[in-house]
Amino acid sequence: MAAVDDDGAAPSFSEPLDLVRLSLDEVVFVKLRGDRELKGRLHAYDSHCNIVLGDVEETIYIVEENEAGEETIKTIKKQEEMLFVRGTSRHSLMFFYFSNSLHRVDRSGDGDEYQKAMPTTDGRVLMTMKMSNIGSHRRRRGANGSRHALSPFHAPIQSPSGNTSLSEFAEYVEKQQEKRYLRSQNRGGSVAPSDSGYSTTAISTAHDDHSELDILDELGLSDHPTSVQLKDLLLDDSPDAESTLSRITSVVKGRLEEGQGETIFDLGQEDNGDWMGFNKEQWDYALDRLRQAARELRADCRVLLTYNVGGPEEAETKSDRIKCAYGKVLIRQAPETVENVIETRIAVVGNVDAGKSTLLGVLVKGKLDDGRGKARVKLFRHKHEIETGRTSSVGMEIMGFDTHGEIVGHGQARKQTWEEIGRHSAKVISFSDLAGHERYLRTTVFGMLSSSPNYCLLMVAANNGLIGMSKEHLGIALSLNVPVMVVITKIDICPPHILQQTVKQLTGILKSPGAHKIPIFIKSREDTVNTATQFVNHRICPIFQVSNVTGECIDLVQTFLNMLPHHGRYDSGAPLEFLVNDTFSVPFVGTVVSGVVKAGAVHTGDPVLVGPDSLGQFKNTVIKSIERKRIHVHACSAGQSASFALKGVRRKDVRKGMVVLPKLDRPPKVYREFVAEVLILSHATTIKPKYQAMLHVGAVSQTCAIIDIDRDFIRTGDRALVAFRFIQRPEFLSVGDRILFREGRTKGLGIVKEVSYDPNVPLNPEKRTAPSTDQGKTA
Repeated sequence: MAAVDDDGAAPSFSEPLDLVRLSLDEVVFVKLRGDRELKGRLHAYDSHCNIVLGDVEETIYIVEENEAGEETIKTIKKQEEMLFVRGTSRHSLMFFYFSNSLHRVDRSGDGDEYQKAMPTTDGRVLMTMKMSNIGSHRRRRGANGSRHALSPFHAPIQSPSGNTSLSEFAEYVEKQQEKRYLRSQNRGGSVAPSDSGYSTTAISTAHDDHSELDILDELGLSDHPTSVQLKDLLLDDSPDAESTLSRITSVVKGRLEEGQGETIFDLGQEDNGDWMGFNKEQWDYALDRLRQAARELRADCRVLLTYNVGGPEEAETKSDRIKCAYGKVLIRQAPETVENVIETRIAVVGNVDAGKSTLLGVLVKGKLDDGRGKARVKLFRHKHEIETGRTSSVGMEIMGFDTHGEIVGHGQARKQTWEEIGRHSAKVISFSDLAGHERYLRTTVFGMLSSSPNYCLLMVAANNGLIGMSKEHLGIALSLNVPVMVVITKIDICPPHILQQTVKQLTGILKSPGAHKIPIFIKSREDTVNTATQFVNHRICPIFQVSNVTGECIDLVQTFLNMLPHHGRYDSGAPLEFLVNDTFSVPFVGTVVSGVVKAGAVHTGDPVLVGPDSLGQFKNTVIKSIERKRIHVHACSAGQSASFALKGVRRKDVRKGMVVLPKLDRPPKVYREFVAEVLILSHATTIKPKYQAMLHVGAVSQTCAIIDIDRDFIRTGDRALVAFRFIQRPEFLSVGDRILFREGRTKGLGIVKEVSYDPNVPLNPEKRTAPSTDQGKTA
C-alpha cells in the first residue's frame, strides 16, 4: 500500500473513506459496539462502510463479577475465514486502526469534518466515523467540477417510543385488539364499532370491578356463601357424601366451561396454591370421587403426571417442593354433537426439506417413516408435489383425540377417514401444512393469515439449522403474536456437534430482543406436562428433538398436542363474519366456500351476503348446507373452520378474500383506502408515498400503494401512521384488523386504525399535497 507520495510527502485526502481505500489488502483493526474487536485483511468496502474481511480474528470482552465483587475481564476469540461487517447501523460507532504511518486528513469544500485521524501508541492510525453519517453520505460536483461532500441527511424522525422490536409491536397490536373487544362488549350488540355497518359485538356480560369491596369477603360479611376447601369435598366419606359430590360436579363444570370442554385438574392442590397434604390412599380416594363427578358431566379423567403416588405416570425426578401425593388429571367432556367438538388449528412452517409433511404423516397415521418420504405421500395434493417431495399449496390434515386422550384411529388396520375421526373425537387438531420453498412464500403467508391458527409449529432440520425461510416464517408467526413451538427433526442422521450448533443457534435467536422467547427443551413426560399447562404464556417456546425414522420423542409431541389448551378469543353472539380462504365446485352440490368463522354463528338455510366483487357489491344467497371436517352439521360458530354450499352462486363469482355476512337492511360498506399504524421490520432504503407492496389482511391478499405517511419517509425500525390504497378492488375491513405487507425482502406489520382516508386532512400536516382526484374511498 502506498502510504506516502513519490516525493516522500504524506498524501492529502479529500474524502473520509480515502484512508479505507489506501488500506485495501492490508490488515486492519475494527472496533465495534458491544466490546468486540475484529482483526483481518480488508478485501472490499463501499460508501456505506460495509466491509469484507478475510482471515478474521474476533475478540469479545466479557466483564464478570466474582463473589467478592471484583470485576474480571474474560476474553473470547473466534476465527472466521471470511466476514461481512454491515456499516449502516444507526447510532453506532466504529473505529478503524490502519497499519500505516500517520496520514493528514484535509477537508475540501465547506462540508463538516467527517473524521479525525490520530496516531496511536504503536504508530497506527485511528479513524473514527459515525455510522449514521457514513450510511447517508452523498457527494455532488461543484461548479468547477470538483467533488464536495454533502452534509449528512437528517436522521429519520423517530416515533415517541423510539425503535420498537417485533415482539413488542406484536404485543401492542394484541392489546389494541383486546381493548377494542372489551369496549365492544361494553357497548352491546346494537352498536356497530366501525363504519362497516356490521357489529362484531355481543350483548354485554361485563361487570364493574369494585375491588374496594373485597374487604367484605375478608371479614366474612359478603352475600356469597362461605367457600369450602376442595380437600374436604374430595375426602368426604360421610353419609352426606352424595351432596358434596354435587358440589365437586359444579366445580368441574365451571372449569370445563372455562376451558371449552376440557381442563387440567391439580389433584392435591387448592385453588389458592395450598397443598392438600394427601397420602397415597387419600389421593386414590379423591381421584375416584373426581371420576364420579366427571361421569355426571359425560366426561372422562386421565392421569397425566403424579408425584409420590407411583405407577406409570410417576415423575422421573423427585421434587423437593412437593412432599405429599399430587397429580395432574386431564378432564375432557364428550361433545353432545359434532358441532361442539373442540378444534385447535396449527400452522406447520419451516424451511424446505425440514420434514414438515413427513412429521405430520407420522403423527396422523401412526406409522414411522422409512427415510425416503413414505409417510408424507398421502398428504400431498398435486402430482408435482409427490414427484419433487416439496409442498407448494396449503395442505390440510387432522388428528383426533377421544375423551381419554387416546389418538383416534391409531393401531387400526386401515386408515381412518376424516368423517370417522371427527365423529369419534372429542378434540380435533387441524394442521395446515404450508410450503417451505421461497417461491411459494406468498402462499405460505396467505395460509398463516387466512386460517387464523391458534399455534405455530416451526420445523427445523437438525443438520441444517434455522436457515432460509425458517427465519421468515418465525418472523411472520411473531408478528401475528401466535404461540410458537419448535420441532428439531432428523436427529438420527445428524452428528452430535452439528446438532449442538443448531440448538445453540436456535436458542440465541429465540432469546433475541426481536423474538423475546423463553426456550424450554422437552426431554421427558414431566417436561411435556408441565410446559403444556403453562403454554398459555406466549413467551414460552417448547422445543422437541425428534426422529421420524426411529420414533424418538414422537410420543412426547403427541402428548403435548393432546394437552394444548384452547387459545383464541371469539364472539359467538356477534353477527356472522366468515372469511373465505378457498373455493370449490362440487358435482351435484354446486359452489362451496371454505374458511373460518371469525365472529357470530350460522345455520343451514340462513340468508347471507357474499362479496365484495370487483365493484364492491355483495350478492344475496342462502346457506344450503354446512360441513365441518367433511361431516354434515346444522350450524357452526365463531372460531370454527367450516365449508358452506351456496345457493345460486357460480364459482367464478366467488374468490379467496371474500366474506360471508348476514343479510341486513343496509348493505355493508367496503373500502379502497384505510389508515394503519405500521412497524417497518426490514427495508434496504426509505419508504415514501407511491411505494407499492403485497398486503395481507385476514384472507385478503392484494397489492396496495402507500398514499400518505405522517412524516417525509420511514425506514427500518420506524413506527408510523400510513394510509394505504388497494390497487385492484375495494375490500371489507374492520378497525383492529392485523395487516402484514411485504415486497421482496421488505416486510412490515401493523393494525388498521381507520377504514377511510380524507386526502384533505393529510397525516403529515407539514406536507402540502393536491387533493386526490379519486373520491371513491367507499365503494
